[in-house]
Amino acid sequence: MTQQQLADAIGITRVRINEIILGKRAITPDTAFRLAKYFNTTPLFWIGLATNYDMWNTLQKRKKEYETIHPIKSEYA
Repeated sequence: MTQQQLADAIGITRVRINEIILGKRAITPDTAFRLAKYFNTTPLFWIGLATNYDMWNTLQKRKKEYETIHPIKSEYA
């Protein structure tokens, strides 16, 4: 399936599909509903994929920063 075929099937532009694929655009709730309907999944499936991708990218970019953060010491731990 081409980007154009998918775009036509779900009623959005090919540019929008291309930008999502390239990581330049997020999957919006609207796009998630469209993809879910077309692929017989759920909107949360698509939002979850996007969230997992964003979390992974953030971790890769900031891993060293996060390693400098130390948990608070609790008197109950």
